[in-house]
Formats: sequence, structure tokens, C-alpha cells
Amino acid sequence: RKLTVIAVTIIALMAAIEIISPELLNSLMQLEREHEHQPWRWLTCHFVHWNVQHAMLNALGLGIMGWLYEPEWRRRFGARLLVGSTILMAICISTASLWLVQEMVRYRGFSGINYGLLAQIILYEYSNHRRKNGHRLLIGAAAIAFAVAIGIDLTAPSLLIPVTMLGGVAGAVPIAHAAGAVVGICVAILAERRLRRKASDSV
Repeated sequence: RKLTVIAVTIIALMAAIEIISPELLNSLMQLEREHEHQPWRWLTCHFVHWNVQHAMLNALGLGIMGWLYEPEWRRRFGARLLVGSTILMAICISTASLWLVQEMVRYRGFSGINYGLLAQIILYEYSNHRRKNGHRLLIGAAAIAFAVAIGIDLTAPSLLIPVTMLGGVAGAVPIAHAAGAVVGICVAILAERRLRRKASDSV
């Protein structure tokens, strides 16, 4: 579960920096329309959050999913695919948010990637007919639903995150979640097909 621990640790570290020096994150890491030409922001924005509560919710969902599924996913598909698909989700989410939500001026948060990882898990469970592990799927789904509830909160006047902070991101939340889920589904389908093709070639 090394990858999960690393990702959760980065999110926690960014939340701590947000408390100590919020301007550092604002100036260097969040995705901003006026600085969209700076490519690192398309990745780093997913590890910074609007406040500690937002970071904790996303870290909780990621941590539970990773604890339940990372060892099996790495054993079946390899760590490189997991890391690569996460990077691909991050880039696609940033791209979709910038292109499809013109009013968005800044973006932060890991929930889009969480949706993508959950989509991978659901498709993996379904494609392998692993009904005996259905309870794990339900636990993972419940965890991520709780973790990305902030997405619903962002679409209305928010008590958790002041609307004045959001910079038009409310409209980007469903786009980010949808983009993450689509990429997750595509990666899971391609990975399963590749694995089955290898198995058939070895017979």
C-alpha cells in the first residue's frame, strides 16, 4: 500500500502548508486559468485543497480505497499502470475543467481522481464477477461517496468552504468527477483486455 500512503501523505503535507503559508500554494500549485501554461499545475492542483476539512475528506476516501484494493490492483496490473492512470486522470480532469467551465479561474482537489479510482474498482469487480468480495466494493463506494460529498457542497452556497474562495470552481466539480470516472473506466477496460490477451497468447 505504498502508493496510497505516499498520496495521502502528500495531501496531508499540502494541508499543513495551507495552514502555515496559504499563499505558497496559491502562487505555485493550484490550477489557475491565467497560469494554465505552467504544466506542473495540471498535476499539483489535485493535491492541494480549499481547507483542511476538504483535504481530510479526500484523503479518507483515497486511504480506504487504497487499503482495500491497492495490493490486489498492483499484483494484477502493476504499479506503473496505477501511477500512470492516476497521472492521466489528473491531466484529463484539469483539461476538461479549463475547456468546459469558462467561468472557472482556479481549481483544487483530489475528488475527481477519487471518482476515477472508484470507477476502476467497480469495473474490475464487475468484470471479474467477484461477488464474494461485494462487501469490499460497498465499503469502498460508501467511503468515496462520503469523501467526495464536498463536490455536492460546492454546487451550492457553502458553509464548509466560503463561496468567495471558489473562483468559479463549483461548475467544474461535476465535470472533474465525470472526467475522472471516464478515464478510470477506459483504463480498467484496456487493462483487462490486455491482461486477457496476454493470457490467451500464453496458452
